[in-house]
Amino acid sequence: MHKTIALLWQIVLMVGAENVQRFCRSVRALVTDMGAERIFVRAPIGILQNFMRHIGADVYIRTDSPCVFPGALLVPGWKHAIDLLLSRGLWLLPYIPKFVKQAKAMVAFLREDLQLVCENFRGRGLAGLAALLENETLPTFANWRWATLDRVLQCLSRLVWSLALVFDAKPFRNSQDTTRVKSIAETLASEAWMSQLVFVSWYTNVMTKLLDWVGGCRCHGLETTPAERASCNWKGRRLPEAHAHATSTLRGAMEEVNSWTPEMLRGYELLRQGQACMRGTFLLSLEKLQFLDELPCLLVRLDQPGVRDRCQWDVDGCSRGLRSCRS
Repeated sequence: MHKTIALLWQIVLMVGAENVQRFCRSVRALVTDMGAERIFVRAPIGILQNFMRHIGADVYIRTDSPCVFPGALLVPGWKHAIDLLLSRGLWLLPYIPKFVKQAKAMVAFLREDLQLVCENFRGRGLAGLAALLENETLPTFANWRWATLDRVLQCLSRLVWSLALVFDAKPFRNSQDTTRVKSIAETLASEAWMSQLVFVSWYTNVMTKLLDWVGGCRCHGLETTPAERASCNWKGRRLPEAHAHATSTLRGAMEEVNSWTPEMLRGYELLRQGQACMRGTFLLSLEKLQFLDELPCLLVRLDQPGVRDRCQWDVDGCSRGLRSCRS
């Protein structure tokens, strides 16, 4: 509501109160990152009426359409939509806040105290593990881009199993942040966290591959060179198959995790939570990605069976709705 009012005030400043409704009716698309502004496209006409009354503008507001932006289409970005599914799915896991906090603490420790850790390992005859740590490039996790969590976990997955066998917190007792060192020692000794890492790493990898899929093309697979994929004229033009690909990918992931056994996550409870996470993500995707199976996105699939009839039916339905509003 507040963002809608703020947007209307900006429009008033641009075109004047008497031209606001004409301006809103000329808007054809609202590009959104799936935040609160996604509700603008269906903002009821009553908001505009109340707004004009509030600012003291004596302007007549036509009510032949129920929306402030009757001609606007919701145009979310693919990556924003998938990133939203990823974050919402992760928060279905009851342990994810603590898990993410522990993962971030481990990355910060390995980045800031890397030299001290490697010296300790070499002094204990673990030169190979020290070299592995030095050759790793530890990524940064951004709360507003949940796909970065996948890169963090893929990196940690190559390290934590070895670290869990040999890590000793005693040499780091004089570290500036002893609380963090203690937390890392507890994390590496926790079988539950290791099992959580297995699922969260798998889940984020599934979602990140789906997120990155849109940047490719239908004619160049992974067997081709990066240069060939980057130079293809069809790069990024994946709207015709986007809805089907997302649905089949998430349904396949749900079926895969449903086939897992409790031993894979060292217990039934973590398995049940993981299955619920993937099931919730799939069900949420049916809502959040529905725009890909509606007008105007349907127009790129007119060559597919039944799509032309669906488009005609939707257009006729809108026409009937507008005639009923005017009457």
